[in-house]
Amino acid sequence: MTTLTAIAEQLLAHAKQIDAYNASEGLAPPSYRQDTLSNLPDSLRGARDGIINGCATLRGLTEGPEASITNILYSVSNQEVTLTFEKSSH
Repeated sequence: MTTLTAIAEQLLAHAKQIDAYNASEGLAPPSYRQDTLSNLPDSLRGARDGIINGCATLRGLTEGPEASITNILYSVSNQEVTLTFEKSSH
């Protein structure tokens, strides 16, 4: 089993890869105003996915099993409602 520290270190390593690329290309850091991560080269897609998946794993382990399952069930339930609404609006 991986420790929380090990997961956080993996996240940091992935973030450093992306930050180095952005700096080398003269791109701004990621923000909600400008999406600088949608056009990453294929060589960095794994780093981006690693951050996304690592954050989800870290959150789930930190919340614990009961809260994680509750969030998953709420998310699935919420998606079903949204999908039903979208289908009926056509």
